[in-house]
Amino acid sequence: MIKIVFCLRRLPTLSSDEFYRHWLETHGPLVRSHAEALRIRRYTQGHTFSDPRTDPAIEARGCQVQAFDGVAEVYWDSVEDLLEASSAPQGRAAGRALLEDERRFIDLPNSSMFYVREHEIVPGTTDQPRRGSSIAGQLSAFRSLAGRSQPASVSGFPCQGWPVCQRQASFSRP
Repeated sequence: MIKIVFCLRRLPTLSSDEFYRHWLETHGPLVRSHAEALRIRRYTQGHTFSDPRTDPAIEARGCQVQAFDGVAEVYWDSVEDLLEASSAPQGRAAGRALLEDERRFIDLPNSSMFYVREHEIVPGTTDQPRRGSSIAGQLSAFRSLAGRSQPASVSGFPCQGWPVCQRQASFSRP
């Protein structure tokens, strides 16, 4: 598995709210619509937040670089999948559409993008809700799994066995 890590800065003409709204409500669905053509296995957005309680961790490391507005991660099975998809006519068209939209909200020259091979050190779990997680957040996570078959959705969802999840698992995207 490989991925792009794209550290984003918003265009200076946009407020933070405008940037995050466009990224989540316009660009996210655009990526989803082109995922098959580009052979994307997973796409995540990490929206930056600040909380004074987390400042000591940043200060202890002496970080001097201004924080990015967010991080996008795009996953592929292999470099070959990425290259084959992006060289096909449908993939090239998808890439152009994504770049055109990125120019509407990302300060591209002041952002950073690089490819990585991920090495999982502390594995995540999906069988228990995280402490402090909300049912809304869990249902949102579930909706992203709704396109899978029912057994995969239910077994991969944090609230496995809850009646609402059992009912939601029967839904699928068109």
